[in-house]
Amino acid sequence: MTIHTRRNAIALGAIAVLGLTVQSGNAQSTNYPTKPIKLVVPYAAGSGTDFVARVLQEELQKELSVPVIVENRAGANGTIGSDYVSKALPDGYTLLVGGSSTHSAAPSLFKALPYDPDRDFEMIANVVESQFLLVVRSDSQIYSVKDLVRVISNNRDKSSYGFGSATTQIAGSSFLKRMAIIAQPIPYKSNPPAITDLIAGIVDFLFLDQTTAIPQIKGGKVRALAVANQQRMVELADVPTFAEAGLANFDVQTWLGILAPRGVADAVAEKLSEAIGKIMIKSSVRERLAVTGRPLPPSPRSTFPAYLKVQREAWTTKIKDSGIQPE
Repeated sequence: MTIHTRRNAIALGAIAVLGLTVQSGNAQSTNYPTKPIKLVVPYAAGSGTDFVARVLQEELQKELSVPVIVENRAGANGTIGSDYVSKALPDGYTLLVGGSSTHSAAPSLFKALPYDPDRDFEMIANVVESQFLLVVRSDSQIYSVKDLVRVISNNRDKSSYGFGSATTQIAGSSFLKRMAIIAQPIPYKSNPPAITDLIAGIVDFLFLDQTTAIPQIKGGKVRALAVANQQRMVELADVPTFAEAGLANFDVQTWLGILAPRGVADAVAEKLSEAIGKIMIKSSVRERLAVTGRPLPPSPRSTFPAYLKVQREAWTTKIKDSGIQPE
């Protein structure tokens, strides 16, 4: 065999192997899923994000006929779990339950984010949009936003607030700046341990997503002072909006969705998107997710890049206005 012939044989062999690899990949995409799917929650169990993940876990198992496992990887405002997923194999078996904190706010909060929200992820589905509540412990003598402002003003450097996510940090800092008062920020891995310290009197107030806040409010553990939305919540009709409490234009809306590592096959992404779409039109699911905010109807994946761009710009502005410096 001549050198030329040998080279041609090697080249043809390489092409054949490549063809088999592509066929194998296509077959895997067509047969997906064939093994358990992991939903990574970048916060602790008991958080609002974790609640949404548990609802989706139950329904996805039925829809896709494979086990779905929720894995909590909390820390650093959700960036640890997000970074883990960004580096996972893009085969559709490792997904992130991410949102405003991990993908809209984090880029402006960290000087060196370990992942790129745009380059490293493919958004599969937007699931819910929710709102925040300002809360204090239930046995305090604080019954209104004005009461809280007065207490913090009188205590000066002795007051503090906790936060367990990027968005709750931004909400707290923005509130302090708007009211021209000072309180020490105390970070937590997620909101549940921050609630524990609020009840114990270690911090003075928190901003919480409604999923986490409502059970605590109805259980008599914390007291809601205001909701960061233009309208009152049906579930807490006696809690005023910030505008009604004397602070106009203080709205904090967040989103939560399912994301996959960039590079996931279109067929896999579409199958996941369709499965979640079928789940999100179920009345039973919408009723369960209603405690987290507004369950969203299915949307084409082609709409997500524009949506994420708008959300990023909105949260970048909030961070700038709050005075928070990137870490």
